[in-house]
Amino acid sequence: MRSGSRCLAYVVPLLLVGGGCASADGDTNGGEATVRHLDSMTVPDGSMPFGVPFGGISGIDYDPTSGRYIAISDDRAEKGPARYFELGLPIDDSGRFTAEQPDILTMTALANSDGQPYPAKDVDPESARRDPDSGNILYSSEGDASKFLAPFVRAASAAGAVVEDYPLRPRISRSQVLTVRRSPASVSTCRWKDSPFQPTALG
Repeated sequence: MRSGSRCLAYVVPLLLVGGGCASADGDTNGGEATVRHLDSMTVPDGSMPFGVPFGGISGIDYDPTSGRYIAISDDRAEKGPARYFELGLPIDDSGRFTAEQPDILTMTALANSDGQPYPAKDVDPESARRDPDSGNILYSSEGDASKFLAPFVRAASAAGAVVEDYPLRPRISRSQVLTVRRSPASVSTCRWKDSPFQPTALG
């Protein structure tokens, strides 16, 4: 979502998941997983909530505690601070949107490990997950081998401050960042409940 209108596809729980889904302990409920697209909405290009562009949104997650969503921007801190938004998405019982636009409630700027705003092009956020227990935001950055920027996975407080920096495998550490393709690298993340590990998918 780097140009044109922003299409905000409502993924969870509008995608209905059938059988075949594995749990954290490896159990499955049999059969093949199936998904079905139910609805989407388009956010006009140039939308500027809180004085910064809303796009491009690269990751979205549902917070069952608040009933809201978090959506992270991947503009590399070039058009505003590295940031995530909190959204309200009006949905009826059939899983359809009941409004043409999301309700953009808050914006939170993300800080780097030094507690400072990320410099432009020093971060490329791709996914975000809300920890329902702590309220922290788990997010990943692709990195950029052409600029010797390593990918990373970090947890931030609700205010955007880094609270944990998860170590990656040595082969994709900063000293060996040339082993990572320019894009994508660390793209998607998930959270395992009651586990010290935070899985991430590397492209």
